[in-house]
Amino acid sequence: MPGIAGVMTGAFLSGRFAETVSLRRTVGIAYCIMFGAAAFNVSYSALAAPALPWSVLPVMLYTTGMAFAMPSVTLLALELFPSNRGMTSSLQGFTQSFTSAIVAGVVSPLLSHSDITLALGMTGLLSLGCMSWFIYLWVESRAEADART
Repeated sequence: MPGIAGVMTGAFLSGRFAETVSLRRTVGIAYCIMFGAAAFNVSYSALAAPALPWSVLPVMLYTTGMAFAMPSVTLLALELFPSNRGMTSSLQGFTQSFTSAIVAGVVSPLLSHSDITLALGMTGLLSLGCMSWFIYLWVESRAEADART
């Protein structure tokens, strides 16, 4: 339930901010929310035994950030290939499903022996995603600079 509550909250907030906040800024805010959740998760896992509600609160916050970012990420991906939006959407969905399956089936069992390893795994995967986001921003800024010259 906390994960679903987070998704609902993030989707609601994304809709509320859609007209006033840029797509890139929305993703940046979402990463701040997710890193805050990951930092809380690692700190709590390192200092205390698992207990409700503190063990599930980071999951709710993290899924809030994910759901806040997803519409913007989807629109940015569709903008990259405007004449192939259907294929772009399908590949994005496939990539997300495939990655989730690998994480759930392979990575999670390897980290599930303690709550701190799960928290660190969450932080590591989030960091990979953030690094990918920064690479996208860098490539996009280079393409814009090249288009101006």
